[in-house]
Amino acid sequence: MRDLESFDRVEELSIPKYVTSDFPPTFITVGDADTLEPQSIELIQVLEENGVDVDAHLFTGTGANLGHDFMMDLDTEPAQQILEKALVQFKTTRELARQLGISQPTVVRKLKKYALSLRLIHS
Repeated sequence: MRDLESFDRVEELSIPKYVTSDFPPTFITVGDADTLEPQSIELIQVLEENGVDVDAHLFTGTGANLGHDFMMDLDTEPAQQILEKALVQFKTTRELARQLGISQPTVVRKLKKYALSLRLIHS
């Protein structure tokens, strides 16, 4: 793993520097044990300041011990809640799969397995 402290181009990795009012609507989740929480909060603030539509879900102070990748463990209720909210944001299982970087059949299987909203299953 690369040490970002010594990476001479680390500032290029800062998304808030590139946010304008043309930035696309953004869906953000932040676990209460997420080491990137401060950066996520900064990004949310910059997006809002630029009039970008932000759908942010922060678990700060919940005691759930949700790390940066908590969404990958769909055995947890918080991950299931976010998956359903993401479905609303992205409208179809195909778009949700694209955003999550997984296959559309995987999204459908997860929705069925956890008895989550299936109303968009045939989109």
